[in-house]
Amino acid sequence: CANSCSYGPLTWSCDGNTK
Repeated sequence: CANSCSYGPLTWSCDGNTK
């Protein structure tokens, strides 16, 4: 994962990638 990570309601995305 990159330094910037965003957490969504159901899924989390890192550096524009969803996992």
